[in-house]
Amino acid sequence: MARTIRLRSLASPSLFSTNFGVPRQLLIDACGEDENLFKNTEVAKSDADDVKYLTNEERVLHLFRDVAIEKGNKNALDEYRKPTKYFAVMGPVFGYLGIATPVFMTFQSFRTWSRWTKVLYLAPVPDLDNLFDYDANEDTHILSSMLHDIKSTKEKPFANFYPSEDGLSQNRLFVRQVISVLKHDLPNGLKSSRRQGQDHRVLRVIVHIFGYVMTVGAYLLQTIFPIVLAIAIGSTIYELLSKECVAPLPVIIFNIQ
Repeated sequence: MARTIRLRSLASPSLFSTNFGVPRQLLIDACGEDENLFKNTEVAKSDADDVKYLTNEERVLHLFRDVAIEKGNKNALDEYRKPTKYFAVMGPVFGYLGIATPVFMTFQSFRTWSRWTKVLYLAPVPDLDNLFDYDANEDTHILSSMLHDIKSTKEKPFANFYPSEDGLSQNRLFVRQVISVLKHDLPNGLKSSRRQGQDHRVLRVIVHIFGYVMTVGAYLLQTIFPIVLAIAIGSTIYELLSKECVAPLPVIIFNIQ
């Protein structure tokens, strides 16, 4: 998800300027001279309580939450405040150490709505004359032939464009995903853990290695389990038809050894 939404670009003036065509100095000015751009925990907390950035429904819930806090009504407060939940059993421990965040709160520091409203319209708007040509014969506008020269490249790929996956079956896509995870997940995780500014680097590295081992085990289980299940079903059918008892596979292997 972080790669999809270009998370690093949202906290880097240089990357954001390159990816979205907004002058670097304009970005910094719009974000109050903050080099972290949209990533600011204090501003995010302040904007979360600012009613002008909330919808009408959110304003009502915000009011109910404030009343529940004022009255000390914990049961009502649970209705109007997102609970702190983790996926893993060790999630609360990692959250206490600062290396994990609760569900739906991973990008909370980027909810700096006051900055988003300033930057949202800074990007250059395409000129429609460059996108359409006038067709005199049909008396209408058609897509410009110049657009055919714009192609997706490795340096500047199109967003959400995966031509290499066209026509592939779900099984092949699954195998490709497994290979991609096994090949890139651990190196990227270790690189992210050692990045400057990260807290608890050693612990992060240990967690990534442990998670990678568990991922490999999960993929192996998905591969081996159908084979073991097929062998068990075949053995059961053979025993029923031949009325002979077949030793389980582990026993056969032990006897061979």
